[in-house]
Amino acid sequence: MVTIHDLRFLLQPETFSDSAAAAHFSRITRESLDRADALIAVSKFTADQLINECGISASRVHVIHNGVGEEFFEQSPQDSIDAFKKNHDIHERYILFVGFIEQKKNLLRLLEAFKICRERAHFPLQLVLAGPQGDYTTNIIDYCREHSLENAVKLLGEVAAEDLPILYQGAEMFAFPSLNEGFGLPPLEAMASGTAVVASNTTALPEVLGEAAQYVDPTDPESIAEGIYSLAEDTETRERKAREGKKHAQQYRWRNTAANVLKLFNDLL
Repeated sequence: MVTIHDLRFLLQPETFSDSAAAAHFSRITRESLDRADALIAVSKFTADQLINECGISASRVHVIHNGVGEEFFEQSPQDSIDAFKKNHDIHERYILFVGFIEQKKNLLRLLEAFKICRERAHFPLQLVLAGPQGDYTTNIIDYCREHSLENAVKLLGEVAAEDLPILYQGAEMFAFPSLNEGFGLPPLEAMASGTAVVASNTTALPEVLGEAAQYVDPTDPESIAEGIYSLAEDTETRERKAREGKKHAQQYRWRNTAANVLKLFNDLL
């Protein structure tokens, strides 16, 4: 039994900056697809890719969603949130992104949307980008310098697991305009943390996030900007989306995932 989280390196290897890594993952994934008695897809979107694009029999594919850690549902003390902001030079109000700093996360369009918001009117929010950095980070830094956003955009790098709930809960909103997701765990973690989410209307994200997210076209910076700006300006809608998101995330628990995986194991015996 093999779990398939994402098929981008197999179906879109050109989007990987590391071609050797893409080739390696493609090879071992194809071997796994051939040998496994059962394939777990973490979303229906990924399951459909396996069936329709990889030619896998539907009888071998089982959709079992990922879960959200219990720590994200627990409210952090306000003094812990305030201390984290102070220690990392984060403003009182900020838009948050969490994930790998890579091309598929569409961060240059997010930066362009952020710039559009700042040009419309007084827009005091900071943009915080948290996650492992690589070569693509240079593009982010160059864009910020070119458009005088150095003081408005914060690159945090990778954040310790115990600090992630604090980071999510302190944010005004979470922005995730990714171009391709096999599931999309960070926006779901943000929802569990009680933070309103702006997300792409493509791939697995609408399936996973349901009606609780504010959806945007990830290929259009104006659409991303409108999604962010509307939530920033409309407190009532932002708070409603936050409540809906927290309720929606309740269905994604690791204990449910584990129970479904165990059942599949037993069915295969």
